[in-house]
Amino acid sequence: MKSKLLDFCLQLSIPQKNPPQAAQGMLCTHDKVVLMGESGSGKSLLLSALAGQIAYQGWVKLHLPHGIEQADMPPYLWRDKVALLTQNPLMLDGTVLDNLQLPYRFAQHKDKTFDLHWQQMQLAKFHKEPDFLQRQSHSLSGGERQIVHFLRTLQLDPVVLLLDEPTAALDKSSAAVLIDCINHWTAEKDRAVLWVSHQPDESDKLAASCWYMRAGPLDTRVR
Repeated sequence: MKSKLLDFCLQLSIPQKNPPQAAQGMLCTHDKVVLMGESGSGKSLLLSALAGQIAYQGWVKLHLPHGIEQADMPPYLWRDKVALLTQNPLMLDGTVLDNLQLPYRFAQHKDKTFDLHWQQMQLAKFHKEPDFLQRQSHSLSGGERQIVHFLRTLQLDPVVLLLDEPTAALDKSSAAVLIDCINHWTAEKDRAVLWVSHQPDESDKLAASCWYMRAGPLDTRVR
């Protein structure tokens, strides 16, 4: 049985748009929602607001199971639960392994242990050999950077995963693997995914609901 996981009612200030864009919606456990709309409609801004990375008017609430507003939780704890996968991932100088281990340097993840075997298994799904872990980050293609960013985020086990066009830099094979990973990930535990896309077929592959951002309020009624 599904239960409410995250809900929000907010207004976003979008450049060259007045008044602010209204957005209201709810994600339940095991939900997979594809967010579509024209470029510049505010899709990426909505993800950033839900992740607590930009200012907005209104509220965002996480239910674990008791509701707590984003404003009442330290930002680093909120982002541990509501994780954003951006289009342009930050990669440090060093190896792929260095970048995968990076989050464990931070205090909020001190109680977690890096699982090398899990990473190797996930990389194998993307047809990456074990020596891929020793590749220097500057040598990676855009698609490879996105794979590393995806696995670096997924390993931390967020409750809500916000994905901003995660397959844009991937070939068809890698995109299919990432979609399969998300389908398994949302089925395993009480989790939810909100996925920005310009590709209508991705909602079918994810068996996802669709939301649309147009001129005016966010439309969450289209399924």
